Amino acid sequence: MNEKFGVSGLLALNNVDNYTRAAIDSILNQSRPVDELVIVVNGRQRESIIKTLSEWYSNLANVKLVNCGLEQLSFALNLGLTHCNYKYVARMDADDISHHNRIEVQLNYIESHNLDMVGCAINKIDTADKIIATVHYPAGNKIKKKLPFSNPFCHPSVMYKKETIIKARGYNAGFKSEDYDLWLRLSRMSASWDNVSDVLFSYRVHDSTAQRKSLAYAELAGLMFREMLINKSFVFFMASLVAFMKFFIRGKN
Repeated sequence: MNEKFGVSGLLALNNVDNYTRAAIDSILNQSRPVDELVIVVNGRQRESIIKTLSEWYSNLANVKLVNCGLEQLSFALNLGLTHCNYKYVARMDADDISHHNRIEVQLNYIESHNLDMVGCAINKIDTADKIIATVHYPAGNKIKKKLPFSNPFCHPSVMYKKETIIKARGYNAGFKSEDYDLWLRLSRMSASWDNVSDVLFSYRVHDSTAQRKSLAYAELAGLMFREMLINKSFVFFMASLVAFMKFFIRGKN
């Protein structure tokens, strides 16, 4: 692959709300700017959303709007990847905030350590932008140890090599766990990754989150069972049991 050196921001959305512009502006107004921002717009309202975004960012040549007729996040992200022209891709969601130095710190780290992917510590914020928790994710060798039992990355905060994600065949279809499935497949590829200890991202927590949905627990249980069969690993056997227990005990609450 012959991507140019630099960073493509990648964001998918299917609505515009009170958080959208602040989220997009945060990834555009960086100490080390992204070289382009690819925004994949899907869903039934995509024509009106594209019109709104075009009005907001008509003066920015590096903002690319992609019209996606299928309302499915994994498909939208895979489509967006095909429109990314740079070596690295920084994920972003439409209600979160990238701190001013996020791209600069992650780009320096992923380059200097020759990594496939890097995440960061995050602040969890509520709908009023109040910090409700700070989360430091595992680093180094601890990532693979934690992977069977918990998600070791905050998906919209990661930066990765586009080539690596393409080799992993991108995101698989799923309702709640497209990122976790990708991490599992990257682990099987022995991808190199890390989390920086800096808090570079604010992740917005709403009243209802994917982690509390029974469908999410069911998907995680299925993923763990798949990994158990592939890896023939006792660790993944235990992880699949834990996931099934969470589904039956907590998933229906």
